[in-house]
Amino acid sequence: MRILISHYSIVDQSGFGRTFMLARELVRLDHQVTLLTSLSSFSYLFRLFKVEEREGVKIIAFNDIVPNSMRRLGFGVLVPMLKFLYSVTNSFDIFHTDSGHRPSGGLPFLFRKVFRSTVYSSEWWDYFGKGGLYDTRKGLKKIFIGGHDLRFEAYDKRKADGLVCLSYAMRERAINLGIDAAKIIVLHGGADVRGISFSPESDLRQDFKISSETLVFGFVGMDDLEFEDVSLFLDVIQEVAQEERKEIAFLTTGEKINFEHKGLSMGALRILNFGWVGYEKLSEILEMADFFILTQTNSLNNSLRWPNKIGDYFAAGRPVIANDYGEISTLIRDFPSGFILTDLDRVELKRVIQYCLGNRFDLSRRISIRAYAENSMSWSIRARTLLEYFISIASHR
Repeated sequence: MRILISHYSIVDQSGFGRTFMLARELVRLDHQVTLLTSLSSFSYLFRLFKVEEREGVKIIAFNDIVPNSMRRLGFGVLVPMLKFLYSVTNSFDIFHTDSGHRPSGGLPFLFRKVFRSTVYSSEWWDYFGKGGLYDTRKGLKKIFIGGHDLRFEAYDKRKADGLVCLSYAMRERAINLGIDAAKIIVLHGGADVRGISFSPESDLRQDFKISSETLVFGFVGMDDLEFEDVSLFLDVIQEVAQEERKEIAFLTTGEKINFEHKGLSMGALRILNFGWVGYEKLSEILEMADFFILTQTNSLNNSLRWPNKIGDYFAAGRPVIANDYGEISTLIRDFPSGFILTDLDRVELKRVIQYCLGNRFDLSRRISIRAYAENSMSWSIRARTLLEYFISIASHR
């Protein structure tokens, strides 16, 4: 089977990991996969596109004239046109996207359906409409980006031949919007047990002068919205570090958040902000953490989404601090030993941090978490499910 996948954002950023992992595992199942994405505006200024091959996946990253802040959200001028031209001049069995309604995501494939026969599959990650991400936009972003999402979020899903939801709650929303339940599957995020090696302890700590006694919390793929999910936790970590006179570090990847501007002291809490890193560099960063944070505030979007980062955390074999909220509650019930449960109040968060100070290293727990990732949620398992679904929608179209 020849499969064309469109990643809505920038190569190695904003959900690229999930999309690439699925593509890589589809290749390992003996299928031909091409992945379309966007270049960063800080690279290849005078180059229209860049082609590379990673683990059998052909990746074509197109350039654009809009800044990274827009490319990252799936908006562009050149990228949508170039993806459309590529799709209509090449033949594939399946056209799949990770964000169908964004111009650089699935809209080029929808336009292709007007001209040529197309089996089109779209993923649905977040609640973009009113009550969800729309309400978090401000100013011009609310007018243009939010307005676009309101018009096209459901339209794309109705036109698709197949719909891949990241949560059962999102599936229910799709059904309530009149989308045929028979064409919907739920595909939670997976664990990159192939790319993320399991190391009980990290050698990289020495490079950053982090002692073996330092407690390290981690959070990958952060943006401003997800900062709000962990801001109270970070504030309490800072308080405990001062009271206990312990060095506690917080490492993160993703957008370059100005933590000091947000009121966090760089003295009591040491922050290692790596920015966006490619998935091939993520493994050694994950190994530095003792625990990962996955607290979620009470919002409509959080209740419907599935945090893909949970698979990375489990692949690294580290316990995850989380509150029992949203779709992640299903995983908490299935594998409670992978989690340290908390509530989002200062007293409870303080108790959890003090527990972590006294239980920083539990080798048997780390081994069992890694084993669960390998046996129950690897990307190879997820790709087999997706492949069966592709075959089904192609045969019933």
